Amino acid sequence: MTTKIKNAARLLEAGDIANNISPNLIMKLIVQVEQRRLEIELPDNSATGTVLLDGLQIVYDFKPLASSGLYSLVLNGRAFLIDVEPIHNDRCRVQVNGVDYEVSTIDERREQALKIAGAKSDAGPTAGELHAPMPGLVVKLSTSSGQPVNKGQGVIVIEAMKMENEIGAPIDGVVERILVKSGQAVEKGELLLTIKC
Repeated sequence: MTTKIKNAARLLEAGDIANNISPNLIMKLIVQVEQRRLEIELPDNSATGTVLLDGLQIVYDFKPLASSGLYSLVLNGRAFLIDVEPIHNDRCRVQVNGVDYEVSTIDERREQALKIAGAKSDAGPTAGELHAPMPGLVVKLSTSSGQPVNKGQGVIVIEAMKMENEIGAPIDGVVERILVKSGQAVEKGELLLTIKC
């Protein structure tokens, strides 16, 4: 094991030990929303309180809504309806008041450990990646490499449970790579194509 990896493992272990010592430790998360990187400091695992978001103090209230799988989030008095769907590793699709965002998170200690080890974190820029939101069969590619696309424009159709689902481009840009072909089975979270800004 290289020295960098050993140091990273020690940092991760130290972070885990520190988390077990006191439940009131401040946890810093790095959150990538589309192409915006945010730093969030959480004082504890409480569903209500205040957080620092890029240095600004925000009052929050976060609660599940019965057994619907939806959540209520109130930030400084503004209410949002949230639906969260895991995609891959630390990435998820978050729907806020009906608008989809691809979000990735990483604990600051883990990010530092990965940097020391020379590895890449999943919280890096992923806005141009389109992942399968469900398992299914690719039935149509509505774009090709080099073609410009607009955010939300249908680029791939996936059949799942006998229904065709058109998947839109996550950002405006130019299609860089298409990693699937018509007739190919895909798994949830699988990378379908990349778009360059």
